Amino acid sequence: SERMAELAERAEKNFNTFLTFLTGIKAAAHQQKWIEHLQFIGDQPDRGHKVLFIAPPGAGKSTVMSSFLAWMIGRYPTKHYGLISFSQPVATQRSLAVRKILQESKPYRMIFPGVKRDPTQWNKSHFRILRDDPTDIHPTLLSAGSGGAIIGARFNGLLYDDPHDEKNVDKPWKREKVWGNYNDSLNTRVVETGWQVFIGTRWADDDFIGRLSKSGLISQENIVFIPAIDNKGESYWPEQYPLYPEISEKDDEGRVVKVIREASKLWSVREKTPEVFYLQYM
Repeated sequence: SERMAELAERAEKNFNTFLTFLTGIKAAAHQQKWIEHLQFIGDQPDRGHKVLFIAPPGAGKSTVMSSFLAWMIGRYPTKHYGLISFSQPVATQRSLAVRKILQESKPYRMIFPGVKRDPTQWNKSHFRILRDDPTDIHPTLLSAGSGGAIIGARFNGLLYDDPHDEKNVDKPWKREKVWGNYNDSLNTRVVETGWQVFIGTRWADDDFIGRLSKSGLISQENIVFIPAIDNKGESYWPEQYPLYPEISEKDDEGRVVKVIREASKLWSVREKTPEVFYLQYM
């Protein structure tokens, strides 16, 4: 329809519209802060913009970030991107989510009809779309684990999604290895004008995000920190994680006879494991 065509045209340049058009989901209030930075990168991809998003578990980052990579590939199909996560299997899974958007999403094909897969390089961990330059053999998107070495790659953009899990964060030397691998391998693969987006949850004072925050590599105004409970004592995402959800009890005829307010899962974590809660959620 004419309305759909108008939305698709707008989604090509506007990430917020793209996200809604692609997924049918309206971004939550805390995600709007991410979208502002991601829009800046989309409009000025060669400014070397670096941004760090610190968010609680379950903040909906995977949908936003996979959509962002698909959007950037559509807007700048000749460039090269890296997707890093705490392990190669997880990075591969997230790469597949991007690949699925490119290959199977009807809204995406409406927005970027020129994006076509290159059948000679369409793998789980890396893939390439068809380009006009046949001499460009590098993948459009390459995924890797946080401890893996990337040889010969050059990235115009790097998404580092979840540097840690419980396996690579439980010892100081493991945390040091993740940080060292970024500085020695991953960061050197990004071109000077390339953008970098980091997003994850805190695990320790000297975890990757903690070190990055203090490193000077990212200006403080480009660090977006979202605590699970804000300074007013309210949930950062009340629609998804209300602190005290209401549960209605009904009679046989369906009439509400009693409303019970119970502590939510978010609040239960705070009460049962306050140390974990204040580190990962606050």
